Amino acid sequence: KPNTNDKRGKIGGVHVIYLCRAIGGGAMMLTFFISGTHIRRHLRAFYEPQYQIYICRILLLVPAFAVMSWLSMMLPDYRDVFELVKDSAEAFALYSFLVLLINYLGGERRLALQMETRGRVPWFWPFSLFLPPFQPSAKLISIIKLGCLQFVILKPTLAVIALFLRVQGGYTHTHTH
Repeated sequence: KPNTNDKRGKIGGVHVIYLCRAIGGGAMMLTFFISGTHIRRHLRAFYEPQYQIYICRILLLVPAFAVMSWLSMMLPDYRDVFELVKDSAEAFALYSFLVLLINYLGGERRLALQMETRGRVPWFWPFSLFLPPFQPSAKLISIIKLGCLQFVILKPTLAVIALFLRVQGGYTHTHTH
């Protein structure tokens, strides 16, 4: 708790930390309202579940991040635990986004057929200067999915390891100013 007799860190007699916490709490509640409204609208008009279920999953990331960020501000001693939850939610949202994109493009099989019939694709500059055009295929989709799944598994796993190491004193946050 801030020293109530101290004039530093005050704006108009209000401690800045309390003001920041109140603004953060209000912003968190606003994200709940906005995301909740969008999710509710998708669920009411649930006509294309192959898209909407993944959109709702992605929309859940916003309030999850807001709550974890606000709790990190309110309980800074537990911020590492909240970071673990944020990392897990981020990984889940990324996978949901990948599946959503594949579904938007017609599904995995249709996308693979479109890619194979398209022909060779040149790289963008400056890679086009030294890399030959490549032939996209179903294997490329598998590589992208594998990379995404590696992230989905590794991000929370590394967050758990970092949390364990912080508790043991073997890993600390570094801040550069």
